[in-house]
Amino acid sequence: MENQTNLHDTVVQSLFHALELRDKETAGHCERVAMLSLNLGVVLGLAEQDLIFLRAGALLHDLGKLGISDSILLKPGPLTDQEWLIMKHHPILGANILRPILGMQDIVPILLSHHEKWDGAGYPDRLVGEKIPYLARICAITEAFDSLVSDLVYRPGFPIPQALHFIKQDSGKAFDPSILQVFFRIMGYSRS
Repeated sequence: MENQTNLHDTVVQSLFHALELRDKETAGHCERVAMLSLNLGVVLGLAEQDLIFLRAGALLHDLGKLGISDSILLKPGPLTDQEWLIMKHHPILGANILRPILGMQDIVPILLSHHEKWDGAGYPDRLVGEKIPYLARICAITEAFDSLVSDLVYRPGFPIPQALHFIKQDSGKAFDPSILQVFFRIMGYSRS
């Protein structure tokens, strides 16, 4: 079992380094999302194995961006509608990279479903509510938060209270309300 765990960690770290070579901003984002997801998972009481899967899935959630052209991925401004459609394929691309690797099957749903929305308006499969894998629901919240507070090429990051307010507005729409309550508690956010 220890050899399998070591192999799992080695594969995750290798894939993460490939992502980091492609785009350091994406890699930094993925590291922060992994840390936030792990912290949230601990407070939610996840089992140790689920925490391992959550950390790995959050670290690799943007792996599919390896298959997105630089002209879109590194574009210094908002994407066009056509470019956005291409970018929306990154969850499928990431899942397809991981799916054939032995021991990665428990991480695939995180990559595939981290952009699904609680109300079914997400992508790629328009899953609704509890049909969205639990670990992907955790990652969706932490990914959205980090994206909001981070400086992007086309806009500065929002202050933490404003980012949390934006996320709260999407409770029950984009995000699982019960997980979101715990996230707000660990972030010290209680604004009505």
